[in-house]
Amino acid sequence: MALFNEIQVGRYNRFLQKLFSMKGPPAMAQLASELQPVFHLFNGIENRALEGWNRYATAPNTAASAANTGGVRLRNPAGSNVIVVLERIVYHPSANDTPAFRWGTATTDLAVVPGLTNIRLDARQGANAPTLVVSTQNTTPVVPTLTNQFTIDGPDVLAHAPYFYMQTEDQELAIAPVDAFQAEAGTVNQLARWSFLWRERLLEDSERT
Repeated sequence: MALFNEIQVGRYNRFLQKLFSMKGPPAMAQLASELQPVFHLFNGIENRALEGWNRYATAPNTAASAANTGGVRLRNPAGSNVIVVLERIVYHPSANDTPAFRWGTATTDLAVVPGLTNIRLDARQGANAPTLVVSTQNTTPVVPTLTNQFTIDGPDVLAHAPYFYMQTEDQELAIAPVDAFQAEAGTVNQLARWSFLWRERLLEDSERT
């Protein structure tokens, strides 16, 4: 028989059981029946794996190509049932540049899709390979656009001076299935280096409807 105010999101019970080494039935089976809930469990990056998050990082480059610009696309595939949260974006240009950070949707990738088979940041997590698809391109004057694309930011960046796009947690970007983030160099014929760090987890049933 179902409990009154029964909690249906299992990962929080698993988190509490693993964090405190608890045995037996769910540690948090019911929500309080009055205005009581307090929700603040996160207390360190080392607990992301216990909360059901997988964390990854990669640093793709786009080589200098005459008359062409380079870019990177981060795409969450349709039907993945995964939410991706970008935690860090760093751009390292080899020339003075005005890059473009864009948002939209996508069902295809750029020309090169490197194999990201073992880039996990925590050995306790379940998957070594991410759901997020990372692709690059430097073979056209302008990187192909996203569907429903718009520009989030277009900063002025000095050569060899890393630009940190995210400074606070509120600037993190959540990428749902079909959504995509794209970073493009603004100056042609330059080596562009990018650095991304993100986390992923399965969508809960309540998030899929």
